[in-house]
Amino acid sequence: MKIVLLTDGSPREIPLDWRTINFKKVPPKHLLAKGKVSRLAVQALKELGAKVAP
Repeated sequence: MKIVLLTDGSPREIPLDWRTINFKKVPPKHLLAKGKVSRLAVQALKELGAKVAP
């Protein structure tokens, strides 16, 4: 299983047993949504936009 966490720090990958934690660097503006649900929604739409856009 691969877990991806967004951070404004340095990107890195940490192997942990059968899973991998991947810290992905993003600009601070992508981390500034108010509330947990809205932050997750913004991140999900950003990820979908990268896969759906031509």
